[in-house]
Amino acid sequence: MATSRHAWVDVAKAMSIILVVAHHGRGAMATIGVDDPAVDATVRFFTELRMPLFFTASGLFAASWVRRSWGELVQGKLALLIWVFLLWQPVVIAYQAANMLWMAQPPRTPDEGLLWTLITAPLKPRGEVWFLWALVWYFVLARATARWPRGLVLGAAAAVSVAWALIYPNLPLGVPTMLGVWSGLPKFIVFFAAGLVLSPRILTFFGGLRPLPALALTLPWVAAVLLQRNHGGGEATAHLLIGVLGVVAGFAIATRLASVAGLARLGQLTLPVYVAHTAMLTALGVLIANTPLLGPAQANPAITMLLVVPTAILLSLQLHTWATSRPVARYAYLPPPWFLGAGRYGRATRTPASSSGATQQLTAAPARPESDPR
Repeated sequence: MATSRHAWVDVAKAMSIILVVAHHGRGAMATIGVDDPAVDATVRFFTELRMPLFFTASGLFAASWVRRSWGELVQGKLALLIWVFLLWQPVVIAYQAANMLWMAQPPRTPDEGLLWTLITAPLKPRGEVWFLWALVWYFVLARATARWPRGLVLGAAAAVSVAWALIYPNLPLGVPTMLGVWSGLPKFIVFFAAGLVLSPRILTFFGGLRPLPALALTLPWVAAVLLQRNHGGGEATAHLLIGVLGVVAGFAIATRLASVAGLARLGQLTLPVYVAHTAMLTALGVLIANTPLLGPAQANPAITMLLVVPTAILLSLQLHTWATSRPVARYAYLPPPWFLGAGRYGRATRTPASSSGATQQLTAAPARPESDPR
């Protein structure tokens, strides 16, 4: 549980996961003809905020893992991330097949390409679980450079991200598609590194931020997004700069929302939402597309999005609550003791449900809850 002083970090993660679900929800609804320019513009406004904010927040508390031995890191944090990735990647591919069969216009039949995608997933992840895959790489790199001067770590990460922003637009045709999610590793590494290296300063600065300074820190990001949207400037370097401004703005906004009921709790449960929300969006899309709900949904796309996004989040949390109370199903979110030595590092125990009854968590001491990937 986050302390009241740092509850804003969990709120920032909650903001990120809501934006991620909204981004994927827009795509799922557009597939069945539930689309609207205003909804699209609203979701796109936060494009350079959601993942930079997520990776930076994930780096804020990574130092406690980076300082540990390789064995503790592998048996603790990496065992969790790798297990959940391997288990949920087939789910992602399954819902993509469902998209083809029941939501695409016209419907398409999945082919052997999906099987190949599943086989090669550890090398080239598909869908939202790439975030877990990226975190594995970042934690490994952070541990490998643990004895470097902190300024050198951040400087090297910044150099990689800037160099990639300059190189990426000039890659030969077809190379970005071939790279897939690999292009995200150099793009976002600076944000994870910033969270890791600057964690004490970030926590101190934003922990004491007042309302007016918080507003002042938000305005440059808003102005940069509006400028980019209205006057072009689609270069990758511009997106990187907007991402940096977005992280500052996101943290500033989070400090003002820290007292909003439920947001900090959601920020502590991002993993179950992250891995399951697109499957829930697909289920909702199939339901809408094949029932009389389609007409009203297409006539009211904004209202539909306002209903679909929180519903997907709540369904994901409900699945987590159900699974973590079952002896076998709980391993959808927790590595079994035999996986990468997870049992040697910490014994999985079930904790009582929260007072709200909203969730039950599994913990692997002394790590953070498995529902929190940071």
